[in-house]
Amino acid sequence: MKLFLMVMIMIFNISAYANSSASILLYHHVSNKTPKSTSISPKLFKQHLKYLEDNNFNVLPLEQIISSLKNKEQLAKKTVAITFDDAYKSVLYEAAVLLEKRSWPFTVFVNAQATNANYKHYLSWNELKTVIKKGGTIGSHSYDHAHLVRKLKNESNKDYENRIYNNLKKDKYIIESKLDIKIKMFAYPYGEYNDFLKKTLKSFSYYAFAQQSGAVGHSSDFLAIPRFPMAMNYAKMKNFILRVNTLAFDIKNVNVGESILIERTIKNKTFSFDLKIKDFYLNQLACYSFGKSLKLTKTNKDGFVNISMFLPNWYNGRKKINCTAPSIKTKKAYYWYSNLWLVKKQNNKWYKE
Repeated sequence: MKLFLMVMIMIFNISAYANSSASILLYHHVSNKTPKSTSISPKLFKQHLKYLEDNNFNVLPLEQIISSLKNKEQLAKKTVAITFDDAYKSVLYEAAVLLEKRSWPFTVFVNAQATNANYKHYLSWNELKTVIKKGGTIGSHSYDHAHLVRKLKNESNKDYENRIYNNLKKDKYIIESKLDIKIKMFAYPYGEYNDFLKKTLKSFSYYAFAQQSGAVGHSSDFLAIPRFPMAMNYAKMKNFILRVNTLAFDIKNVNVGESILIERTIKNKTFSFDLKIKDFYLNQLACYSFGKSLKLTKTNKDGFVNISMFLPNWYNGRKKINCTAPSIKTKKAYYWYSNLWLVKKQNNKWYKE
């Protein structure tokens, strides 16, 4: 009887502190002197880290988190990863200083062309070696930070695929050679991806990271892993606290239809997925695009519920739908799932940045 009670206590403790979700934070610059759209001030970055520290968050290596979730393992509650795109100087001289003091790991995604060219605001190869010594892991961000989904003028499908494959391979080779490491992770420039990119990255045995928001969990697409961008209003403490406390839906059979669309021709196109109901009330599930709530159709299906909606008739640009529901068990925590579409102009040309 005593042994039985001990086992039950152990099971309770594991379930009480176990989790199948993590939040991944995406930063670029940590500076007051860089573009606001991709920057967070050093002061606010310190507040982010203090919140994580004061509230007992587990800041773990990115690859460890993703590998555990892919293998259906449990994580500690309040698990977070910290990432930086582009390898700007402020990552080493502002962010890494604070992270090293806490012995917290982080990941930096590098585009080798900028580092090779010694661009003013980018880390050099020697500085990236220092980043590694301070607890950083290096990932690939493509060779030249191009719009990888876009064909060049008059470029055939075969030529496009060869160009992109060589771009990804070149970045991998240079980074691994210069830093004497192996690359296992990739971040899409601008968060843009297509089926060919995902297929190619899978052939490299990469985990691939996007920029649509949401928690990552057991049922995530590990070739389009969500991250929470941290800049402008999204980085304010209220929004930061909401995002690091998010949870991952148990989701399957995601059907986005076409992921690259033409503006104002989207009427009657749908987005759907199957969702397992747990720890949230179905009537509190809501999906939004640019703050506008979308009408949902819900159909019970083999222990799951199918969620379906019409896509908004978007203009051109990167477009996202965010679906959320408040947790029943965890106070002030939300389940969060997001998906991305790329919408071209009516003349079939790409939007400008």
